[in-house]
Amino acid sequence: MSSRAVIRLATKEDMESIIELFSRLKMLNEEFDPMLKISNNLFEKLREFVEESINDVNSFIVIAEVDNEVIGAAKVSIRERIFHEINFMGLIEEFYVSPKYRRKGVGEKMLKYITKELERRGVKLLAASFPTRNEIAVNFYSKQGFRSLECVYAKSLD
Repeated sequence: MSSRAVIRLATKEDMESIIELFSRLKMLNEEFDPMLKISNNLFEKLREFVEESINDVNSFIVIAEVDNEVIGAAKVSIRERIFHEINFMGLIEEFYVSPKYRRKGVGEKMLKYITKELERRGVKLLAASFPTRNEIAVNFYSKQGFRSLECVYAKSLD
């Protein structure tokens, strides 16, 4: 199944599909923790987010397609690390593969594409950000050789 998936950089023509996938991701993340409750204007915010990501030289979105249907999307930002020897890092901020295509190598294929794109841009470190309680993400990234680097703890102030 993964061999059928075509992985490429997203364009503006892919926006609606990406927005749909990222909205599913946000709704899934909301289930993990009440502090991840999505806003009422989710689609408006996602439209702005996706458009900015496609146009920003320091980010990109990778999509996976099967039979011209977008079945996966990942948003990557390139961040400067001024205090570290490895001074640029690619950060996967969003990563979603439709359930029908999970455990078929699509995510791994997308990750390989992301790695090559970052290497092409001279980036030597790749990290991923996701909800702590998302065991699907923990297992996926662990299998791909990622390890915990930093922790972010949060407390609701209301």
